[in-house]
Amino acid sequence: MTTPRPRLLEQWRAARTELANAEAALVAFARSCAAKIGAFDLASAHDAWEQLRILLGDRASAQMQMIATARALFAARPFQQTEGR
Repeated sequence: MTTPRPRLLEQWRAARTELANAEAALVAFARSCAAKIGAFDLASAHDAWEQLRILLGDRASAQMQMIATARALFAARPFQQTEGR
């Protein structure tokens, strides 16, 4: 049984929003790091690295969810057979 298309479209939109939020978080993080260049000590650099790793993981997860939903959208389409074949 396949998932109804409206539900899949809703999931795809939610995944797209999640990806946009993850990318916005990466941009905000990069801006905050750029503002602090020169003030980093070893501990804050490590914390920044961990935060970046988490943000990149969130972004990758959102991308995978969006791709999986898009695949499901296409898989949910019934195959149309053309006449004369």
